[in-house]
Amino acid sequence: MITFTFMKRVFYLLIICVIASTPSFAQNGTLDKGALEENLKGASFRQKFEAANSLIDDQLYELSLPIWKSLVEEQPDNANVNYKYGFSLIHANENRKDALPYLKMAKDHISKNYNPFDFNEKKAPVETEFYYAKALHHHYELDEAIASFESFRTKINQKKHILVPLIDLYVHQCENAKLALKDPNTLKIIHLSDKINTHYAEFSPVITLDESALFFTSRRVRKDSSNATIFSPENGKHYEDVYVSYKDLNTGEWGEPELLASISNPRRNEATISVSGDGQLLFIYRDEDLYFSEFDGDEYGRLQYVGQGMNTDINTKAWETHAALSADGNTLYFVSDREGGLGGRDIYRAVRLPNGNWSKALNIGAPINTPFDEDAPFFHPDGKTLFFSSNGMGSIGGFDIFFTKSQDDGSWSTPESMGYPLNSVDDDIFFVTNSAGTRGYFASSKELGGAGGEDIYLVEMDTVVTEAVAILRGHYISLPGEPIPPNSYVLVTNLTEGGDPENYTVRSRDGGYVMTLTPCNEYFVEYYADNNKFAETQFMVPCDGADYSEFGGAMNLGEISLEARYHWQIYKNGKKLEDGGTQVHYINKYGDVLFKEHLTDVGTFTFHQVEEELFDLKLNNPKDCDKVELALMDDSDKEIRRVTIHNKCLFGTDKPLAEGPKWRYQVTADGKPLKTAHFADYVELLSQDHQWHEPVREDGTFTFHEIPAEGSYVFEVWLDDPSLCDDLKIELIDESGKVIRVTTIDIRCKKVSLENIVASYQEFFGYNEDGKEYADEDWNTFISNCKKMVEANGACEVTVLGSASKVPTSTYKNNKSLAVKRAEKGKKKVIKGLKKAKIDVSKVTFKLDGKVQGPKYSGDFRNTKKYGPFQYIQLNAK
Repeated sequence: MITFTFMKRVFYLLIICVIASTPSFAQNGTLDKGALEENLKGASFRQKFEAANSLIDDQLYELSLPIWKSLVEEQPDNANVNYKYGFSLIHANENRKDALPYLKMAKDHISKNYNPFDFNEKKAPVETEFYYAKALHHHYELDEAIASFESFRTKINQKKHILVPLIDLYVHQCENAKLALKDPNTLKIIHLSDKINTHYAEFSPVITLDESALFFTSRRVRKDSSNATIFSPENGKHYEDVYVSYKDLNTGEWGEPELLASISNPRRNEATISVSGDGQLLFIYRDEDLYFSEFDGDEYGRLQYVGQGMNTDINTKAWETHAALSADGNTLYFVSDREGGLGGRDIYRAVRLPNGNWSKALNIGAPINTPFDEDAPFFHPDGKTLFFSSNGMGSIGGFDIFFTKSQDDGSWSTPESMGYPLNSVDDDIFFVTNSAGTRGYFASSKELGGAGGEDIYLVEMDTVVTEAVAILRGHYISLPGEPIPPNSYVLVTNLTEGGDPENYTVRSRDGGYVMTLTPCNEYFVEYYADNNKFAETQFMVPCDGADYSEFGGAMNLGEISLEARYHWQIYKNGKKLEDGGTQVHYINKYGDVLFKEHLTDVGTFTFHQVEEELFDLKLNNPKDCDKVELALMDDSDKEIRRVTIHNKCLFGTDKPLAEGPKWRYQVTADGKPLKTAHFADYVELLSQDHQWHEPVREDGTFTFHEIPAEGSYVFEVWLDDPSLCDDLKIELIDESGKVIRVTTIDIRCKKVSLENIVASYQEFFGYNEDGKEYADEDWNTFISNCKKMVEANGACEVTVLGSASKVPTSTYKNNKSLAVKRAEKGKKKVIKGLKKAKIDVSKVTFKLDGKVQGPKYSGDFRNTKKYGPFQYIQLNAK
């Protein structure tokens, strides 16, 4: 004969199967109430009661709800099942407000002799009044809730009853709520779109620093329905999956969420907990421990155990639920309920050691941690402000969001609530903000536009961040239809603190990049596409003033995206030409030089997109021209096409160069050429775009460009003394210097200051080279601008950086010696150029540095595209 206990367990498991089986769910994965009710009709009242009681014993409240509901509908006057249903609703993760009518009915039928295990019991326990008060709390009926809590206190043994500590807590929370409702904060809470929120639970939002990506956790049915019939035995719901939504950088709208399939297993819970500011590291909760995944530019890789192989105790046998990485990547704040804490879940801290490992964990203590639960820390990029959630004495109900600030002595300020209505009487948790602290994202069970269960909200608010925060953010814009070039990255050098540049990968998805900066520091930023540098900038982050500063912006690759993907290769007699010092000029049909390029030591030169591929080779031996061919190569060294037609050393045409206009513009004052102008810009009035930026030569002339007839332009002339502007004329002259006409285009002037003068120069070398002697146009411009600085300021400081790749050198002692040698030779070249320009060298100071940079050497020394970008000297004058 089968025992009653065995039968009870079998039926308990049967009920779980009934609730979580496919026939009881609709095709979209929601609970099919009709099918469930049909399945429950075959079970007796006693069977259902005992099965639901077993579920409560195992704290599987959500699984018990449909059973209790069926029992209430079967016996609506039964105070016991009304109590059990209300009790389960209060303890479930959602729909707590629904408990009120059931607990209200039950509290009027309380019995001191209540038997919780007897299915014949029709009365309710004395604890009903406690949970009725809790339901009132969730309805913001705060005075009634307090009265009910106090009434319950008088009816129990206050020395022994397990709920006594919670009475004080919940009464205190109700009092907090009353004060909060009287003084609400002014802010705007927005329920995120239906793309993000569904009738399933969505929670734990995390964002990158630039708000370009929103990661979150959801229990929704996947698009491919691969989890449609898979449910967790703990709650009868789908397992948690990790999703990401990317923001359209043009419209600001969140895109359709994508499942991170490389992270999410349909048969286990994976949840987002945080992401590094640049989006490269994504932290994940799985199986009560902390993991992370690295982004390779295209997708997130396999999960890795935090602290694996390190002598750290970040992950333990206890429950680690959440983690947040500081903006500099050196501090990890995480949550654990391990022994030795202050009570419940506490926030701990681990720091990165000099060897790259994580330290042992340290409980950050009071006033943040309390005898209750603290969770979901987020450390703001300001390096001071820590946001977290707590369900302790400071809350107005459930988890509330707080912030605290680290002090100079290492302590934390008293936590402050983010206030109502951001915080509610339900759980408000997983709060993160943008860099400025003006926009926050969080999860809540509140009903403010909610789609069901926990939802994700955006809050627009006055920032509580008072420390200076600065970030570099932006995105590459490629040609229409062109992807972001491979091997695109941004090198950021902190000139104030020194050290090697930090390398930040540009996202292939949208060309985005983001990183934090340190206030009161100067930075030098270099932009690369397919290992080719195409832009640079240098700036100082303010020390004071604005609390939030942002640098960078859109980097329009335009033609650069193609230039980064292709290069020209010169062959002589079928072999790569090695002709040091050779120049190649891109020219137009009139012979005007468009671009000047030097050959590398393997016979390559930079690709530029031009209307006609015409080249003028300046070979050391012009007789070699008949033996030379030009081949266009892609970034994998695959040949695209060849240019073989040539006339002497002119490639791409067999015709003589055409005669063309040799006109120029000339700036004059009082009828004489102005020799003190610096630049002339063609500015389109409607868009304010600077179409051309031309240097003004010593005779006052600058390059003539044909202006489109439909355009409306002004000339903007850069002068030391803008007061001369009223006397200026711009004349169009021919090749003999004869004035053709005086332009009617308006003239405006701009004062030249040291900030306007760009004095930088970069020169790349081949393997083991330490410098070249030739001077090109860029070099002459650098020396000229140095001269202007000395004349304007009486002094000039030149920073010389010599860079070497990590390819081993046999010529020099080591790569560091080669880098220093390059810097020293660069200094000598500068001094020689300054003396030639008749500049007093005593007024020029130098700062030299040598660095070894670039990717780790892997035996492929011939890969010049990989190592070549890190073999250079770089000069900056100020």
